[in-house]
Amino acid sequence: AIREFLRRDPQRTLAVMKNWARDESEHVRRLASEGSRPRLPWSFRLDALMADPEMAAPILERLKADDSLYVRKSVANHLNDITKLHPDWVMTRLEGWPLDKPQTAWIARHALRTLIKQGDRRALAVIGAGQKAAVRLHGFAVSPAKLSLGDRLDISFGLESTARESQRLVIDYAIHYVKKSGASSAKVF
Repeated sequence: AIREFLRRDPQRTLAVMKNWARDESEHVRRLASEGSRPRLPWSFRLDALMADPEMAAPILERLKADDSLYVRKSVANHLNDITKLHPDWVMTRLEGWPLDKPQTAWIARHALRTLIKQGDRRALAVIGAGQKAAVRLHGFAVSPAKLSLGDRLDISFGLESTARESQRLVIDYAIHYVKKSGASSAKVF
């Protein structure tokens, strides 16, 4: 319900929500972040917040190290929404956060999931995986070669580090789904 107020009078509503981000109740703090998410999947988009993510920045800043996982999930989702239109804004913000703090690091990892799946170097660097992987792949196998919806797919491989020092890796795979039109679309996991 707060989204109607945000659509009609974003400045005044965000001023109130900024105070909610300091509330002792995790439910109220979560409402401050979740209610101001620009692209909620089950509600209308907030055009003003989509155009200018800085409007909700004080709320996100206040909640960046919240003790509640319930609140942190909302902050991460809020930031992930913003990466779809303003990835540089999110990256600049997260690069300035104290990522040595577990709560803040958790938010950053989850907020960057879309950019990480896209192989964004800045996002990978924030989670410590920004260097080119020094690995050797062997024994790659997929079976069966063809399957139907609901069938099981087995993927196996060996991955050997060729680096002298330990390295952090992000390993994804893409499944190409055939659409109704006959074209395929990749989904990264």
